[in-house]
Amino acid sequence: MKILQLCSYFLPHKGGIEYVVYSLSKEFVKLGNEVTVISSLIGTDIKEEIMNGIKIKRVRAFPILKSPFSFSLFFRLMKEKPDVIHLHHPHPFFLETGILYAKVFRIPIVLHCHGMEITMRGLFNIFAQIYNNTLLKIDMAMADRLIMHTNRLFESSKLAKKYTAKVKVLKCGVDLIRYSGKRKTDLKKELGFENNKIILFVGQLRQYKRVDILIKAFNDVIKNMPDVRIIIVGNGDKENELKDLAKRLEMQEKIVFAGFVDDDKKLDYYSIADVFVLPSPNLEEGFGLVALEAAAMEVPVIVTEGAGISEAFKEDNIGILIEPYSIEAMKNAIIDVLKNKKKARLCAKKLKDVVDKKYAWDKLAIEYLKLYKEVMPDSKF
Repeated sequence: MKILQLCSYFLPHKGGIEYVVYSLSKEFVKLGNEVTVISSLIGTDIKEEIMNGIKIKRVRAFPILKSPFSFSLFFRLMKEKPDVIHLHHPHPFFLETGILYAKVFRIPIVLHCHGMEITMRGLFNIFAQIYNNTLLKIDMAMADRLIMHTNRLFESSKLAKKYTAKVKVLKCGVDLIRYSGKRKTDLKKELGFENNKIILFVGQLRQYKRVDILIKAFNDVIKNMPDVRIIIVGNGDKENELKDLAKRLEMQEKIVFAGFVDDDKKLDYYSIADVFVLPSPNLEEGFGLVALEAAAMEVPVIVTEGAGISEAFKEDNIGILIEPYSIEAMKNAIIDVLKNKKKARLCAKKLKDVVDKKYAWDKLAIEYLKLYKEVMPDSKF
């Protein structure tokens, strides 16, 4: 099968969608399929390369409100002749160009909705709502299938509900070879945290992540457990604001802002963590892959009931779920895990067992391929 993945950003640009596209494509290639990923050049100068058997092709683009726009994309797509095209929402321009291309050349369309309809801050949200109710509505109508990561995401989407028959809920996965449990590292010694408990956050420092809630909860945690430290891995437009918050709370020496780290170094941070916290309070966090990564690394995980990943945690009765937006609930959950070694150990083990059983990309890739076959003409098989 010839599969074309179209996404606005791709590796080495970091993000959850990039990781999903790469992980799925890698498994598709292992299963004997031909996979091409077309994306923007943002984040790299390499126009074409082969990555673990995946053909990567990039076009020049410039961002408009964080969504890449490319004049050459349609013409680049015209050179491809796939059996199916897999499009990735939520970035406009690339999505609509992919829809147009697929319709002109009669290619089956799978539209992957990684989160809710687009929302923006302030007056920009007016434009976001116009887009949702016009172009995105047309995109969904044109698609042959819609993929969503959780039932909650589907139920909360006003647009997707209109296309119930098209919707398929397919979860995200984790690379169980890379994320295979804690490893030996000198990172604690390097940080001067050899005698400290560690709270870990990994992710982009953006508004919807609400890392400020985690920092405020941590401020209450250290009043009970002064030996606890917090490490925040990632960067983003809220980084300086969060550092200012830490300074106002006089916690600069107890918080490490590690910034962006590569995938290998990230394993070291998971390996020294005593608890991982995902503070995202709502479905702007459509899933929350980092929570699965932490689980695969045998770290106890705390997530809010608002984040998309909470549905999977409830389904399998794993992890620790807390009320969204609540500093008090987060503080209590962190203290409970850090003070109760047995509970932490059992939580981590159960998380690891479930993730190993249900969230391996090689197993999930087969489900995605089945969906592709559903939208392709019978003559292809």
